[in-house]
Amino acid sequence: MEIIPCLCLVLFALVLEGCSSAYDYYSTTAKLDRVNFDSAYWPGADSAIIAFAESDSVSAFNFNGYEPSSKKIKKLPAKDSTIQIISVTASFENSAEALSIKLGLQYKSTSDQYDWSARGIGQSLFVDIYGCTDYGCKNAEQVVVHNEDYSYTRLIKKDKFEISEPKEKFYVREHGYDCDVTKEYFFHVVVDDDEIKLDMDVQRGSETCLERDAICYGFCG
Repeated sequence: MEIIPCLCLVLFALVLEGCSSAYDYYSTTAKLDRVNFDSAYWPGADSAIIAFAESDSVSAFNFNGYEPSSKKIKKLPAKDSTIQIISVTASFENSAEALSIKLGLQYKSTSDQYDWSARGIGQSLFVDIYGCTDYGCKNAEQVVVHNEDYSYTRLIKKDKFEISEPKEKFYVREHGYDCDVTKEYFFHVVVDDDEIKLDMDVQRGSETCLERDAICYGFCG
């Protein structure tokens, strides 16, 4: 009479053991594209910030990466560093001829990562680096800066920009197991032109990692 309950306990233990030791492995790929700014300034950005401040009645800002030049733009004191933040955003554009980076300004009322009320300010600026064919972009020949419709275009020659090695290491997420990292570009670029000021680290790459899910044969509690 006690055999059946014992068999049930054994089967239940086997099911739990199967759930805890068997996994389904699969690979996923994540981009490692990043642009980190020490500072940035470009024409039209200050005017866009002033117009935004007037339309939204914001008297002062904190800046993350952007350096305004207009005296009309007021900065908040350090104690208020978590509110009214304007940041520089960046993304890579598809281009067969140049390494193209799209820059923009973004406003958030707080630094809370769960605050999804970010708003764009002004027009985007595109930075096209020509001749950037190697990992450290040492072969770069010139930089062309323009807005989306090319109504504003400026050529930055080699004596107005400098490319060097970043101080930081190439960033990897390691979002899983046994990651295979592909490094495409990693360099620091400074543009010091009469109209354009940029100081940024540029990184492009990806990582492919294994991830796993538990395989359940029956009941997994």
